[in-house]
Amino acid sequence: MLTTGFEHIVLTTLGIQKTPETSMIFWFFVGILLGSLVNFLVDHQGWIRRYRSPWSRLPEEFRPLLKRRFSDFIPVWGWIAMIRYNRILFPAERASEQTSPKSASPTSSKKYTEKSCQKKPVDSLTSNSPAGVPGMETPFFWVPPFLVEFGFGLFLAWYQAGSHLLTFSFIQGQTPLYCPTFNGLMIFFFVMILTASLTDLLDYVIPDTFMILGTLIGIFFATIFPGTNFHHSVCFHSLMKFYLGDISSGLHWNPVHNSLALNFIFLAWTFWCFAMLDRRFYLRLPPKKRYALFFRTLARSGMTIPLVIIWLAGLGFIGYIGNQAAGSVISDHVCFNREISRAFSLFYTMTGLFAGTLSIWTVRLLGQWLLRREAMGFGDVILMGVIGTYLGWQGVFVTFFVAPFFGLLFGIFRALFRSEREIPYGPSLCLAAVLYFFHEERFSNLFSPIFLNPGYLLPLLGIGVVLFVLLLGSLQLFKRFVLKR
Repeated sequence: MLTTGFEHIVLTTLGIQKTPETSMIFWFFVGILLGSLVNFLVDHQGWIRRYRSPWSRLPEEFRPLLKRRFSDFIPVWGWIAMIRYNRILFPAERASEQTSPKSASPTSSKKYTEKSCQKKPVDSLTSNSPAGVPGMETPFFWVPPFLVEFGFGLFLAWYQAGSHLLTFSFIQGQTPLYCPTFNGLMIFFFVMILTASLTDLLDYVIPDTFMILGTLIGIFFATIFPGTNFHHSVCFHSLMKFYLGDISSGLHWNPVHNSLALNFIFLAWTFWCFAMLDRRFYLRLPPKKRYALFFRTLARSGMTIPLVIIWLAGLGFIGYIGNQAAGSVISDHVCFNREISRAFSLFYTMTGLFAGTLSIWTVRLLGQWLLRREAMGFGDVILMGVIGTYLGWQGVFVTFFVAPFFGLLFGIFRALFRSEREIPYGPSLCLAAVLYFFHEERFSNLFSPIFLNPGYLLPLLGIGVVLFVLLLGSLQLFKRFVLKR
């Protein structure tokens, strides 16, 4: 495995013998380093630029006051060391104590006057807001990033310690292609969904650039190294049997079947690239103005040319994989054929990407049409595509039906105790995806008739879209008539 080799190289270089204890300690330190990366991404990828992370370069007006120390760059400990910033950012209590008439004396008064003159720039910086520095608005600014780094370290240590138990069941004695456990691609997936959840909670935005990059990385590695994506052989064999026929008979990947699979992959890839474009299309405008605005927006967007290049490169990549698989034989031991494994893995990954993007985009459009307001941000559409890329269409199916329950609980809590009208849905999607990841065996047994026959996928997703829109409408009615908002 990718991560096992990385661990072996590092421990061998340091002259440390690999034991369960040293392995857990190693992955704990890897986790806190990745948690530091998450904090940096949250500060830079959110709607508001923050400067909490020590790796964030402070503006020039703050540098004389908030001087970085070497200890600030140490994960976990650095946040405790940065508590000293509170004396500068929140000097009101100290100033009131120093100017207290009971403790004042002529000598101390003179010293305080000189000291206050030296601290005058601090007063001018903190006069506009409680803290003045974005991301450090309260004295407890260090607590959330501290918990992120320490918690992610504990998570990876626990995950690695139990990774040998995280194999996946195979129904009806099917021969497994592979049993993915703990690998680098899933670690990157966890980093992405944690970053998306935190930015959505803080700023109601999901970093689309980072999510698009993660989607491309997932497609590439899942295709070139088929053992790194997340699925098991039953779903994989049943999917290809549904589209291509009986696998056990030794079916050739002939041009007819190859063109069927490639046409779908081309369609899914083009659909996703089009969805990522920055476009404006309003049906309420006259047809001429409608299309003029659409093409004008595409021409002015800085994402159009890069996405067109990515689309063309993807078409070439898909054609290359399909050409390599042409003429090969599909059998029960398909895992020993590298070309077939890559073609199957690409087909499976693109199916998940297409299902994830289409499901949430449909909910977004229907919700906007029925509620006459934006029911869901487009970042949720991108995030669901990422989940489909890494967890497959089975993960999309489970996430789509489980996430509304998390969203409903979270929405009721915020409606009762907070006054915000907007509810971030990204954390609910991420929680449902993590739940599926760690309980894949139970979900596979529960939904085995659906997973073994992908023909049920689109009708069930259609039913789910209708139920989801009804849930959004119920939540709006709850706010309007019960909470009077």
